[in-house]
Amino acid sequence: MYPETVTTIDDKGIMLSSKIYCQLKQVTDLQKINPSNNISIKGRIIGYDDLLEELKLDQCIIQ
Repeated sequence: MYPETVTTIDDKGIMLSSKIYCQLKQVTDLQKINPSNNISIKGRIIGYDDLLEELKLDQCIIQ
């Protein structure tokens, strides 16, 4: 596990290091996150978006 910096937060997930989008398993976990914090997550990779150059994960939990 490597901690990543939270760059943005939306209503369903977070963006890490402007390259990894993580859709959280429990949306209530979003309240625990502050932008620019370092966090470690665990999730399932669902693909890579070539257009946005982002790795997409779902069912993410905060470690």
